[in-house]
Amino acid sequence: MSELPPEGPIRKLNDHHEVRGHPPQSRNGPPSSICLAKSRRADHRIEAAALPPADGPPQLSREDAVSSSGFGDLLRAARMSKGLSLTELGQRVNYSKGHLSHVELGRKRPTSALAASCDDVLDTGGILARQLQREDFPARVRSRPRPLAQLPHPPVHFTGRQEHLGLLDRLLSDSEHGSAPRTVVVSGAPGTGKTALALQWASRAAHRFGDGTLYADLGGPAGNKLPAVVLEGFLLALGLDRDAIPGGLSERAASYRNILASRQLLIVLDNVASSQQVRPLMTGSASNSLVVMTSRLRLSGLALHEGAHSLVLDALRLDEAAEYLRSASARTTADVRPSRIARIARLCEGLPLALTAMVHHLDTPSDGGPILADPRESVRGRLDLLSVFGDELLSVRRALEESYCALPPLMARAVRVLGVCHPDGVDDTVAARSLGVTTSVARNLLAGLAEANLLAPLADGGYRWSPLMTAFAAELVDVP
Repeated sequence: MSELPPEGPIRKLNDHHEVRGHPPQSRNGPPSSICLAKSRRADHRIEAAALPPADGPPQLSREDAVSSSGFGDLLRAARMSKGLSLTELGQRVNYSKGHLSHVELGRKRPTSALAASCDDVLDTGGILARQLQREDFPARVRSRPRPLAQLPHPPVHFTGRQEHLGLLDRLLSDSEHGSAPRTVVVSGAPGTGKTALALQWASRAAHRFGDGTLYADLGGPAGNKLPAVVLEGFLLALGLDRDAIPGGLSERAASYRNILASRQLLIVLDNVASSQQVRPLMTGSASNSLVVMTSRLRLSGLALHEGAHSLVLDALRLDEAAEYLRSASARTTADVRPSRIARIARLCEGLPLALTAMVHHLDTPSDGGPILADPRESVRGRLDLLSVFGDELLSVRRALEESYCALPPLMARAVRVLGVCHPDGVDDTVAARSLGVTTSVARNLLAGLAEANLLAPLADGGYRWSPLMTAFAAELVDVP
């Protein structure tokens, strides 16, 4: 006995053929006697199915039928109504029999290209493509018995930032009640401890997210991590089979948002290079997840267009920096005068990155003694001191180089000229005169450097360099 197609999908497909005024066609032209016989049998089944039982529920409309039937069922019904085998359909749409079989059984995710090809070959009027858009693919994602836990370990010696941690706690509570944005941008100058703050808070708040945490390092100012690659990793972690992951960036982002609509995750996006890089990784409007991202840029566009909350980090206060040295260094906990520790903290300008490098030197016998005896105040010497040989992640100079190399040429020139000629501060008029540009161009350059957190804006409209930044600018032009 030949196999008959399912009732629901074939009812819809034959309704489509009635509207278009012709019965299902054989693959070589006019309807064959076999194909017509199949069509008549299907018509009898449709008529029987369309007769409601006594006091029974009303029948589904055509649109309801589309949304209630799975893609695989619809494809099988359309194929059989045409009298085609899987092999024959595969030859026409350039897919293997095995792949089509997996699609019909719901084991593989159909692509939009496959849906379009099948709609064309099977003359369905675009039903398969519309169904593909309606499919709830997260329902087919492999179940995850335990929450995801992708966060790296938070810093061992974390000091201060209690105000910022409290602010993040309040934002989370407000977002759970729908009164706060579900995206937070933590930005700051190189070395201010953005990642440390994000990981410290995320490790404390992770238990409030039932489906766990996702984490990705996007590569920093170089922006060498493509969002499509990050999305692939996230989709795999969320349970999507590799062969079900779409190829295009927009399609991957849509699948990601679709899955997140039914999940509650804390997502940390570290070292974001630009708003454009991170937009495909943001959650949709239906999501209960929270995104915390760190960047050296303020990413003001995300606040303006996506409503992200901006949190800008400054250097640690002097007392916090001194406390960090005392807690992280074995030598400073001994009989070292507080005033000496305060001088070393000032030498580091309160930057957690500089403080970490300094701890390394303090705990090295050949370096620690001389530093404690006579902390060096030379600005030029600080960049040599505030680094750990062999570890580029613990180098203030390297951190500044990364931000500088990512600047446009004219902005990079502004760093070299203004950082050396006006180390104590600059405004748009002074910058225009020193750079030989118009005031409006100078204003945009200074605003861009402030957006990159390389210049600190002042209340009077001017800008201030940090001593370490002016030392770096002097190195760029080789000023003794």
